[in-house]
Amino acid sequence: MDWQLNTVSIYLLFLAQTLFAVSTLIVEYPARVKAYSKHLWLYLLFFTIGELFSFRWASVVLSLICFIALREYFSLIAIRTGDRLAILGGFLSIPLMMATLLMHNHHIFIAAIPLYVFFFIPFLVAIGGDESVGTVFSIGVIGVGIFLFVFGNGLLGFLTLCTPWLGIIVVINVSLSDAIAFCLYSTRKPLFQGNLLQYLAAIPVTVASSILVSEWTFLALHVSIIIGTIIPLLVAASRLIMFHIESDLGIAQNYNSLRRGRLINSSSSLVLVTPIVFFALNYLT
Repeated sequence: MDWQLNTVSIYLLFLAQTLFAVSTLIVEYPARVKAYSKHLWLYLLFFTIGELFSFRWASVVLSLICFIALREYFSLIAIRTGDRLAILGGFLSIPLMMATLLMHNHHIFIAAIPLYVFFFIPFLVAIGGDESVGTVFSIGVIGVGIFLFVFGNGLLGFLTLCTPWLGIIVVINVSLSDAIAFCLYSTRKPLFQGNLLQYLAAIPVTVASSILVSEWTFLALHVSIIIGTIIPLLVAASRLIMFHIESDLGIAQNYNSLRRGRLINSSSSLVLVTPIVFFALNYLT
């Protein structure tokens, strides 16, 4: 077992999040905080399993996260009876993701998922029934689910394959951005009621955290600063996008009464930000 500082830090992060998640069962927290805590615990479990055992076992956890998110997403959309075959096809994109992860081949994954969404899913929608009305909607809504929760999480897996702390710092910085924005919004001060200002305030913290672990992410100083700067901005944009998607899906915007779409709401920032960070790192490094 590797007990280097970077490995021990992963275990300590997981332990701290586990204790906080347990505390949410005892202490009364807002519904959004409880949901976000569980979502963050799952991702830290993924990183911890990868360090403690192997990435093969960790990929099972990541696949489980994708499955739970997709199931929740599909339960919220109005689908036709004939779309059930395409829904099954949506779930089958998860083993495809897992296979490419275990092959350590992100080139196949990046090509396969768009092909899967633009050909295989429409094919399943077409053969699922004779009704043509609503076909474009079905293809689009199923494709969005795959791109969000399979493509986004899959690229997080490939970042983790490079070095665990690449994946961890993306998750941590996204979580810090959301946490700081939530705390500032909760103050009810007019200055922090705008979406962008809440996240701009997180930039110094995310830049500092990126620099702090740059030795473990193997990123140059300027790359760490760039990644730490763009993540809060991307999270702000992601929250705006997901606000409209969640509203359309019927997910409550009053987080104190959040009952439906908990994982979608909690993971939306991460799954939208990760692909952009992945391609930015490919360009910058």
